[in-house]
Amino acid sequence: MIVVVVDAISTGVDLSLALIERGCLCIQVCSKVVYRQDNISFLKTLVVEAPQALDKAISEDFFDNVDMVVAGSEPGVTLADEIASKLSIPYANDSKTTELRRNKFKAQERLAEMDVRSIHQRLISEFSDVGKYDIQFPVVVKPINSGASDGVSLCLDDEAFEHSVMKNLGKTNILGHINSELLIQDYIEGVQYFVNTISWDGDVYTTDVWKTYRRKVPGAMFIFEGMKLCDPTSPEVKRLIEYNNRVLSELGLKFGAAHNEIIIDKHGPVLVESNARLMGASINDSAFKAAIDNTQVELLVDVYLNKGFGEDRRIYQMSKSLAEISLVFEKTGVLEAFSAKDSVCDLDSFYCLSGIPEIGSKVSKTNDTIGHAGFIYLVNDNPDQLDKDFNYVLDLVKKDQIYKILESKNKEQILC
Repeated sequence: MIVVVVDAISTGVDLSLALIERGCLCIQVCSKVVYRQDNISFLKTLVVEAPQALDKAISEDFFDNVDMVVAGSEPGVTLADEIASKLSIPYANDSKTTELRRNKFKAQERLAEMDVRSIHQRLISEFSDVGKYDIQFPVVVKPINSGASDGVSLCLDDEAFEHSVMKNLGKTNILGHINSELLIQDYIEGVQYFVNTISWDGDVYTTDVWKTYRRKVPGAMFIFEGMKLCDPTSPEVKRLIEYNNRVLSELGLKFGAAHNEIIIDKHGPVLVESNARLMGASINDSAFKAAIDNTQVELLVDVYLNKGFGEDRRIYQMSKSLAEISLVFEKTGVLEAFSAKDSVCDLDSFYCLSGIPEIGSKVSKTNDTIGHAGFIYLVNDNPDQLDKDFNYVLDLVKKDQIYKILESKNKEQILC
C-alpha cells in the first residue's frame, strides 16, 4: 500500500514510522519546507510551497498508485483533503467540507444550523469595530484557523479585549495564516475533555478520552497542567461520545483521526474546537500501552490497512489508571536544577519522564500548550493512589517547586 502523509510533524512522525513498519510505502508531502522530515525512510518527498506545485506533480504522475492520503498534523489537513480529492481517493473526507473542519467559526455555525449545541460567537475583522460589540464578559478571542492555543485569550474586560484584538488581528499565526478575522466566543465555565477518535466511512471508534486540568490566566487563556485518562464505562464518557459522534457527522469527518476538545458544563457537552488529525505528540507510547489496549496511531494504521474495523467494539479498554502532568516554566532564564526529580520519581504511580530539558538550557516562561518544559507520566492499578500522586505533583507545579531557574532580567538575551 502506498500512503501519502501530509506534514509529518508531531504525531505525524509516529504515524509515518508505524505505517512503514507495517509494510507501507510512504510519500511525504510538505505544505512548507520547514515541515520536511529527512530522517524517515519516505519513498519520495514533495514540497508544495510554490504555486501550481501540486498540479504539476500530479501531471507528472508523482502520485501514481497512491491508495491513501492522511494528514500528519494540523497544518496538513487542508492539503490532505485537496490531494485526496484531486486523486479521487474514495477513502477520504469531502474537500467541499474541509472548511468545517479547519475554520473554528464555520464549525460552530454548522452545529448551530443542525441544532447541535454550540458556542455563541461573532467575528471581528477591523480594530475600529471593537467598540461596536455589546460584549458580555468574559469572552474568548482566538484566530479562526491556528493551533496550540496560539493567539487565544481569555478577556475579562474591555481593556483585555482591545489588547487581544490589537495583538492578533492582521498578524501571521503559527500555522502561517494571516489573522484577517478573529473569533469572539462566549466563555464556557466547565470541565474540558479531549475526545480522540478514528472514523471509517462514518463509523466511529473512540480511542481515548481525557479529563484535562488547566490554570486560568487572564489575558492568556489557560496554562495546560495535565490530564487523566477517563474510565470508558463512566457516564461522562458516554455523554461525550454521544455528542462527539454527532459533531463528527455534522462536520463531515467520515474518515481518519480526530482530536476534539469538548467542555461539559451544567447544560451538558459543547464543542470548543474540532481537529481532523491525531492528538499532538504528548503521550509517551510505553505509558499509554501500560494502561490501554491501542494507541490512536495504531488504530489509524489498522483501519487504513484493513479498510475498516476488525471487531465490533467501538471504545477503548482500560487496564490501569494513566495520567500526564505537563510541566511549566514559571519564569524565563537558565535552568539550574530539576529540583523535584527525586520526590517525583519516588511516587508509587511514577512511570517515566519525557522531554525534560537539559540542565543549563535557556528556557522561556510557559505561555502555550506545546510542552517545552517536559512531561511526567503516572500509571497505577489503584485509581485513588494515582489521583493522590497526580495532585501532589500538580501542587509542586503550582508552587513553582519543579525546576530551579536563574531568572533573566533581559529576555531578549535569553531568547537569542
